[in-house]
Amino acid sequence: MFNKKKKSAFTISELVAALVIIAVIVVVTLPVTVKKFKKVDYASHYMGYKLMQELSANVIPKLFKQGQDEDKECVLELEDGTCFTSSPMIAEPLTPAECGEKKGELGIDSCCNDSGCIQYGDYWAGAVSACGGLHNMPSSAQLEALQTKINNELAADPFVSDILQKVAAGMQISNEDLIKLMQLQLQKYGEYNFLTSGNFIAVWSNTYDSITAGCVSFWEDFGDTGVVCPTAGRNGSGWQTICVKGNQEKDYTKLLCQSMEQTFNNQKSDCSVPVTSVETAAAGENFKNLTPHIELANGLKFYIGSDYEDIEILSDAEEENDRSGFLVYIDLDGNSGKAKLNEDVVAYYLLRSGKILPAAQVPKTNEVLKTNVLYDVYSGNKRDIKMLLTDSDYKTAVCTTGYIKSVKYCGTTVQDEICKNAVNDCRIIVKEPVKLF
Repeated sequence: MFNKKKKSAFTISELVAALVIIAVIVVVTLPVTVKKFKKVDYASHYMGYKLMQELSANVIPKLFKQGQDEDKECVLELEDGTCFTSSPMIAEPLTPAECGEKKGELGIDSCCNDSGCIQYGDYWAGAVSACGGLHNMPSSAQLEALQTKINNELAADPFVSDILQKVAAGMQISNEDLIKLMQLQLQKYGEYNFLTSGNFIAVWSNTYDSITAGCVSFWEDFGDTGVVCPTAGRNGSGWQTICVKGNQEKDYTKLLCQSMEQTFNNQKSDCSVPVTSVETAAAGENFKNLTPHIELANGLKFYIGSDYEDIEILSDAEEENDRSGFLVYIDLDGNSGKAKLNEDVVAYYLLRSGKILPAAQVPKTNEVLKTNVLYDVYSGNKRDIKMLLTDSDYKTAVCTTGYIKSVKYCGTTVQDEICKNAVNDCRIIVKEPVKLF
């Protein structure tokens, strides 16, 4: 019998066979691996889109409350055009927690958390809430103008005029005359619907810090020394509120940022970042060194890229509320990516109507998201769901369905005849990422 010798190496044919097997494995698995990474990238895009949807649902309706400002009528109008839209009232206070939840919507930076506000409530924040936001709160100058108007009317009374002349001459005024003067003052303020049951009349203004707020004292019992206007603690329960119309333009950019703070949990924020800095970063297509307005715990960064404004490419939109809104950039990779526009930074229009559109100037936003468009077909009582578009880009979907009707934005893509019939209920389904592992 012969003894078999152990092989100490592979033969050439065996090596060739092994290489062939490896090559086959690479050919088969490489596309899957690449596809997997593409799906991870798609997942980030999808997450960015879903967060924009959250802003659309929870923030935009609060920023643009229908009828809140524009449709209010003047209860009283001064010669300078100041329009007071409410009679004087004492607003219900907000708790510190309620103020924290609403401050973005109200347009205020800080809530009162001192012991007085914790115990009694924040009456100034309640006044802001009752008026629909800080922009509807009167300035001290406007309140003083109202006070002057009322005092001038009082001075037309012969008795009051005589008292004022005596005071100007340094003459002593009797207690009886003082009491009568107070009664006439209260009567006049009552004509303007001020609440006159207390021993002072003071009204909140629009200046504030975290503990105190501005106020104007209209009338005070001659024996009372408790009113501390021009400022008072925000927990003051006797101060009245009068609202104005269009006292100042809403700072929609700041309101959007503050509302995003309230909407997104586990985030860092800096609402002081100027929009011009974002515009500069976008022009250079590099967001690497720019502080975001909002940064989430998962790394996504949000940059508000425009003030609330008319959007030129949507200027011909059929619906008026589709013509204006914000431009919002999202860095999908956070600190781990390049922060390059059209690579890992995308952009959306967030419209006053609440609609979300891929920004025309950032094609990547539209190219990655894939959608299906479905519609209904009825036969008797039976409903069938049909597919109008499959794996379509987002922009084609919104234009085909008529979700947005704008020739400038949609170009040659027009609303499909099927979608012109509301019964068919054309709807866009943004495809969710596929989890392979």
